[in-house]
Amino acid sequence: MRSIEKFSINIEEIIPDNFYEPPEDELNEFSDFEMGFRRFCFDNNHYIAIKIGDVIQRIHLYHDVLDAIEEGWCKSIINLSNLEKIIIDFNYFSIYMIPNLDRKTIECYSNIRGTGQSYNKILSLSDVLENMNYFINSILTVAVKKNYINIDDIYEYLGCKLCINS
Repeated sequence: MRSIEKFSINIEEIIPDNFYEPPEDELNEFSDFEMGFRRFCFDNNHYIAIKIGDVIQRIHLYHDVLDAIEEGWCKSIINLSNLEKIIIDFNYFSIYMIPNLDRKTIECYSNIRGTGQSYNKILSLSDVLENMNYFINSILTVAVKKNYINIDDIYEYLGCKLCINS
């Protein structure tokens, strides 16, 4: 039997040369919350390390994680806690998480697009949920404290509630 491996998502150093274009809304189709959150991610673009067992994927807050959050990060947490499978897509890789029958572990598959590399790990369900919640809470807390977004809009736009820590 394979052993349960660790899962973590960590905010790392700021990306020194932000080569992305700043977010724009020329057609005025985004809400204040959506534009505020996009500006926050752009202005505070950090490397994010996703560690699944011994595999570490480094991605960017602005575009990679922003897209995953806007596409349903909070809904994924809810689905996984309800023992439903989830897929989290990033720009160059995807993570598939499928709860096991024991209701305590998940099978985690990931593939890195264009490389043929993939891996399969067993993770603790509670560890994954705790880390996913902590990560989204950390990001949204800073965005609220820096006045990029309003706490009252988080549930409406992202489908999750936030517990702000002072």
